[in-house]
Amino acid sequence: MPCCLSRLIKEFDREVKDLEIRNDPETNKMLNEKKQSMVKELNSYVALKKQAETWHVTEN
Repeated sequence: MPCCLSRLIKEFDREVKDLEIRNDPETNKMLNEKKQSMVKELNSYVALKKQAETWHVTEN
């Protein structure tokens, strides 16, 4: 799952960069905030996954 999310974020970032010149500053700001939100969500997911793996290893 994280690999799919990181790939989507990279694609989103590429599209944002391609459109950056044509967009107004407010739109660019909104798109960058959306990207940061997606990155935070991905990082949270990865942290939870690592925590679950640690618990699983500890239990066995």
